[in-house]
Amino acid sequence: RRVHGAPGMVVAAAPAKQAAAPAARAVEAEECIKHGWIEKLGGKNKNKWQRRWVELDFCSDSDLPRDQFAFAYKGSPMDKKPKGVIVLLGAEMEVDVDEERSVGKEHTLLLTPKAGPKMKSYVLAFFDRREKEAWRKAIENAMTYNAQHS
Repeated sequence: RRVHGAPGMVVAAAPAKQAAAPAARAVEAEECIKHGWIEKLGGKNKNKWQRRWVELDFCSDSDLPRDQFAFAYKGSPMDKKPKGVIVLLGAEMEVDVDEERSVGKEHTLLLTPKAGPKMKSYVLAFFDRREKEAWRKAIENAMTYNAQHS
């Protein structure tokens, strides 16, 4: 299943036999903010998992729109500057990541930005199914919020 954050609209691709999803409801900013530890695949070693502190919040990078949510990752919560930022406006999120791409992790998401400094896919791993679902919902809310406020 893919979720698209296209400007002006968010579409959740449904299985062929289901009816189309209803129009997206207005999302409040508070539904999008989330911080915590996850694992991110990649960096210099493309098959190594790296523990990262992530912040799903309004952009703090001066090169990005401040009224949009972005997904910033750091080495620790004390780091002032993020190691990277994933722009969520127009991004795609895949919730069913195949085994080859998830490299030994069970609870993963794939985020693919369509704008920003790095337009590559990011594989993110979570501790358990509940944590994955909480992050999926927050990211989806942020993508919806960005589309509704762009």
